[in-house]
Amino acid sequence: MQNGGAANCDSPSMSYTLKSEDTAIGRLLSGHSAFQIPAFQRDYSWREEQADRLLDDIIAAAENAAEVQPALPLFLGTMLFVGSDDPEASVRTSIVVDGQQRLLTLTILIAVLRDFAPLEEQPELHRRIALLPGVGRLQTDTFHVTPREADAAFFRRAIQRPGATRSPRGRPVLEPGNEAQSNMEEIRSFFVRRIRPMSAERRAGIAEFLFESCRVLTLWTHDIDYAHGIFLSINKPGLPLTEEDVILAEVIGPLHAEQRRRYQPIIAQMSRYREPRKAGRRQGKTFFTHLGLAQEWSNDRMITQLRRAVARAGGPQRFAQSIFEPMADAYVVTRGREDGHNTMREAGELLGRLRVLERFCDDEWVPVAMLALIRFKEDQTALCAFLKALDRYALALSVLRPIQSERRASYRRIIAELHASDSVRDPESLFALDDHQQAALLRRAALRLKDAANGASKAILIRLDAHFSGLPISHYLGLLENTAYTVEHVLPKGERLARASGWNQAFPGAENRQACAWSIGNLLLMEESRNADARQHDFRAKHDIYFPDAEAHALHLTEEFRSLEDWTRATLEARHIRLMEAFKTIWRIDGPIPELPERGPSIQRIRAARVRLPQANAEYDEDTAVGDDTAEHDPQTSADRPDTTRPSSDNS
Repeated sequence: MQNGGAANCDSPSMSYTLKSEDTAIGRLLSGHSAFQIPAFQRDYSWREEQADRLLDDIIAAAENAAEVQPALPLFLGTMLFVGSDDPEASVRTSIVVDGQQRLLTLTILIAVLRDFAPLEEQPELHRRIALLPGVGRLQTDTFHVTPREADAAFFRRAIQRPGATRSPRGRPVLEPGNEAQSNMEEIRSFFVRRIRPMSAERRAGIAEFLFESCRVLTLWTHDIDYAHGIFLSINKPGLPLTEEDVILAEVIGPLHAEQRRRYQPIIAQMSRYREPRKAGRRQGKTFFTHLGLAQEWSNDRMITQLRRAVARAGGPQRFAQSIFEPMADAYVVTRGREDGHNTMREAGELLGRLRVLERFCDDEWVPVAMLALIRFKEDQTALCAFLKALDRYALALSVLRPIQSERRASYRRIIAELHASDSVRDPESLFALDDHQQAALLRRAALRLKDAANGASKAILIRLDAHFSGLPISHYLGLLENTAYTVEHVLPKGERLARASGWNQAFPGAENRQACAWSIGNLLLMEESRNADARQHDFRAKHDIYFPDAEAHALHLTEEFRSLEDWTRATLEARHIRLMEAFKTIWRIDGPIPELPERGPSIQRIRAARVRLPQANAEYDEDTAVGDDTAEHDPQTSADRPDTTRPSSDNS
């Protein structure tokens, strides 16, 4: 049974074709098929439990087939290969994208069946393990299945060569700490314990059923990236390979053992930051994703572009030395680990400020910072100037354009310019914001910050707190590691309040109250539990919830509320002006501070601003510019209009 289909890619001269075939194991492992496990595959990880289940299924199906004719085939799943699908080819060499675990396990099982079979039957069984030019020539180094390079020699000696599984010869050649080889040896020993006590007739019956009636659905394509996309799709319930797995294996896998040991500390440092998402924090990317963006690799062609980059660099060793190591070093610096890079304290402080933004809403700036750390490694003054401008620009993008793809498009142009020239233009020009953009940023921050972007309001309030407290940003990064903060509206933002609410007297009129509630002056950071308790209580009741004891609050701007007796439009407006003056100072924004309006939410009159992209090339399409004025095309900018869909009983 065979069928196939094709899907066209963007290029008119190229098509992606996927062919499928219901294939017996005996035919799959026939004399002209060779399968290579690529470097990007994870370790062989099957243990006795999985092998036991597979063998039991085969034995049960074989025994049932002996009683019922015609025998019902046993389906062993899908296998995905990249390579030739021509059955007439003299040798069909393919790489295994999906099916590694089953293919290697079946090879171990066949090797054990071979080694415990009568001598006259062993050559035929060995045909399913090795590509043989003729019957009887048992010693060969060409096998149907070849594991990853790091495990191939062990697999040949301990499994594939004739007689290898009859004695525990695998253990002496195990590489210390090699989990894949340990698992292979465990499965070999398990199959030997199960197969050895069987009669020759029963072993022969199992082998015959395995080759003739155990079947897999084989999928064949010629394109590695297409195959990888299919693999990710069909393996969603499990643990699909990530970009990190592919890049790490392609770069580190081919290196000699001594070189791999040299880069192991870098790899270990990377893994420290592949942490699960914590409450109140967005899930960030990892080093390998940032590496791909910094090197301008297309996400949908990641594997192909990686291989081309390795080839252009002169192979894995030179790629690791010229690209992987400096980029990894730079990434470690962006994480706050400066021991791998000669970075001055000022640059570390600037990167810490950017990491506050990363905690809540945006890490698209990281590849740009990594390239800058490499470019200006010996020029700390230039590095700090670049990071200051990047901090301002990243904040503007996060507030004005919450859609990640649009922010990424902006940063891609900057990355392209950094790659295109040995010199970098003035950062103030590279990351420029014109008067219109700065005015839009001020209006959004002053009058509708809470809805500006996912988490940008928290990042800005943390930075403002650091400005007024004078504490280093590292202090705040430590707080954020252990505490989940939410944004509290002191004056509740709900449209309807209880008639007896004291807020009706302090802020008469729903429109006046709405205008004030969305002001930056009305926002403070509060622990999540206290925010939930505060709800729409009067100020004095909220005050008691904010400060249940005499211990000072960890945040300076929040602690300032302890001394307040009430919360009026006058006190709110004074804080509004004070925070916006600090906002202008921190991010060097020019323009008048938007006044607190009498009616609200006035942000309905504010349109998303166009943030100018770097003019790295003459062709500049304003339709794709970050911050396009056509706000109606962007569902995220619905914050620019009054929110009539949210419940009026919003807690704060």
